[in-house]
Order: sequence, then C-alpha cells, then structure tokens
Amino acid sequence: MALQYTCLIQAQWFEVPRPGEEITHLSRELDRLVDGPDARKTLEHAAERLAQQVANDRHPDRHTWGGIGDRSLGDISAVMTIEPVKARGVDLDQFLTAWTQADPGDGFDIWLRNYEKKELAGRRAVSGHEIVQGPEAESGERMLTETYRAAVTAPGLATFMLVTITTDDLSIFDDIVGYGDTVAETFEFATAKEMA
Repeated sequence: MALQYTCLIQAQWFEVPRPGEEITHLSRELDRLVDGPDARKTLEHAAERLAQQVANDRHPDRHTWGGIGDRSLGDISAVMTIEPVKARGVDLDQFLTAWTQADPGDGFDIWLRNYEKKELAGRRAVSGHEIVQGPEAESGERMLTETYRAAVTAPGLATFMLVTITTDDLSIFDDIVGYGDTVAETFEFATAKEMA
C-alpha cells in the first residue's frame, strides 16, 4: 500500500487525472484558472497533452499537476510531480550525489546547479534546483529549463517524498527553491487506519 499523505498545493495548479480516474471535475478546474474563452481553449489543449504524458507514466503513485502562469494566456507554465518512494538501501546522501553529478546528456549545458541537505518542517531532506540549456532547436534557439527537486524523509523505513517542479519560463518563480520547499514543508502523513 502506498504511503498516505496530504500537502497544500496553491490555487494556480490543477491535478492531472491518471487513466481510469474520474475526470468530470477537470473542466471546472480549468475554468477557474483562466480568463476568457481563448485562454480556456489554449489550456484545454495543453491539459490534454499533459494528460497523454501522464497516461504513459509507469509510476502508479506519482501525481502530476499543471501550473498556470498568466491567466489571460492559458499556457501551462510549470509541471509539478509528487511521489512517495520506498528505496531500500538508499539515503539522502545518494539523492544529493545523484542530482549534483547527473550528466544532462549530449547537447545540454548546465548553467547552474545547487542541491543541499537541510531540514524541511523538521524532516531531513535534500532540495535545490538547476538550470539546463537544451540543444539548438530548428529556430536556432537553445531553451532554458529550470528544475526544482526535493527528497524528504517520510514515515517508514527508507521512505521518501519526491517533489519535482519543472518550467521553461524562468520568470514564473521568483525563488523556485523557496516555493518548492514551502510545498514540501506542508506534508502530513497518516496510516491507512487514520485515513479511514
């Protein structure tokens, strides 16, 4: 059974349904996030594309949210995932090492990378962010992507909450690490018995 948890997600995000989940509420969710029919149509198409990506996600306990930056445009400006993970034999130092030393691949350049161990709401954690420039597109541009990652210790042996926020719009977050850490600090956990 997956770890039972709750956390606070701000109002500009909508959760993407997984295959087989109830989706009737999604239309109302999208309505509240934008201003005007053009922005609503743009968001609907963007939400459909994101839902297709989620449909291919092989991690059944991972939840995905789309975040809206400009209500008048309706674009999804950021994507956030949250996932409880049991990783026997893994500790926070291994997350720190993996994220700090990961090779982004050919054609990608790291502009900034900073991850560190810390405490979030009294729980041991690793969090930080990186900015990576992608390979040259047909337009000649090389897009920048900013990614926040956090691994937060959770109840249970070798259990962690993983949080990831990714955006191609570096103006969306004044401080993506502060924003992500704030989300991570709101985790509350309950046993299956308490949730019943």
